Amino acid sequence: MKTFEVKVKYIKESEDGSLKRVTELYLVDGVTVSDAETKIVEEMEKRSRGELVVLSVKEVNHAEIVIGDSDYYFQSDVESLIQNPDTGKESTEKLSNVINAADIDDALSQTKSLYEGTMMNTNIVGVKRTKIVDVIKD
Repeated sequence: MKTFEVKVKYIKESEDGSLKRVTELYLVDGVTVSDAETKIVEEMEKRSRGELVVLSVKEVNHAEIVIGDSDYYFQSDVESLIQNPDTGKESTEKLSNVINAADIDDALSQTKSLYEGTMMNTNIVGVKRTKIVDVIKD
């Protein structure tokens, strides 16, 4: 299963009942681009009114996706130092995670917890809030 970032434009009903055209970004599990597009259309039919336009679908690679009950999604970037057992040479692998968290401190804490107790020598190099609204998983 792959993960795709899907950007959609649709008419959203706010809590006060007013309608507004919005553009939102979702993470969607899928086998192919077409599969991800089908899943987002099915999901958005439940959430939207009127016309729905899928603006873009692109495959993304995240080491971990942490889902929770918070309103915000953060991207945490981690570098891992890896040593080649054959040559002894060290190289750096960059890992990107998506973390559902209340704020940036919570996202940082969750990122630390992800790699705590692992054999990996990691360094968190950045945490930033994303425009992701929700994660659609099977």
